[in-house]
Amino acid sequence: MECHKMKRLIVNGDDFGLSDGVSSGIVHCMRRGCVSSTSVMPCVEGVGERLRQWGPQISGSIGVHLQLTSGKPRSSLHLIKSLLDGDSFPSEVPAVERLDLDEVEREWTAQIEAVLESGLSVTHLDSHHGLHRYDRLIGIYIRLAQRFGLAARGGKREICAQLVANGVSTTDLCDSRWIRGDLTVPRFLELVLDDFSQLQGDGTVEMVTHPGFVDDDLHRITRYSEPRGRELAVLCSEELLDGIRQNGIEIVSFRELQR
Repeated sequence: MECHKMKRLIVNGDDFGLSDGVSSGIVHCMRRGCVSSTSVMPCVEGVGERLRQWGPQISGSIGVHLQLTSGKPRSSLHLIKSLLDGDSFPSEVPAVERLDLDEVEREWTAQIEAVLESGLSVTHLDSHHGLHRYDRLIGIYIRLAQRFGLAARGGKREICAQLVANGVSTTDLCDSRWIRGDLTVPRFLELVLDDFSQLQGDGTVEMVTHPGFVDDDLHRITRYSEPRGRELAVLCSEELLDGIRQNGIEIVSFRELQR
């Protein structure tokens, strides 16, 4: 008897809270497109108000986008001196080998607790600039997922396997290639189908995306601004939704991984 194969796809909209346009754009994509999950930047200016405004609409599909760049830490500054550039995080990825690991764990714990204190249902962890994938930091990441009972973003199959081996729910593969190329429906489908090919057509894939409505505020905050609008258009297109369905792919969220 032929075994039934299941292709499940999580489309995560990173950077919720970064700006009004990004936050409202992610909600728009979750309502009208294929985005099934998002993750909150807990250290950016205005994130609390944006969580209050839009968070209840997507509670249960929210993760914590752990930061060591871009924003104000949640911990007392004297307790995390190795993480700082002045009184903030550095804008670029820091030299990871110079970070005090106890300070990283303290700060990431504070970030998770800050999002949980919003009262919203949190499903998973991931990280800004993929810092959780560094060898020095992944042990902290795994401990926090275990401590808070959360699923977590992986990366390549080896990283996903490491999470699973430590009892942390994750996907079989996480693909972050989307922003490094043409932002078109055919390319999105090509990437997703390539991912499932690597899994022999059976498993769960996360696709990392960064949609948003583009405005002057976003231009001021980040260099990656105009492409967010193109991502939003693709992720909400009927052509993409039809392509996903026609290839027998089910859209799910991190909630399903926790069951």
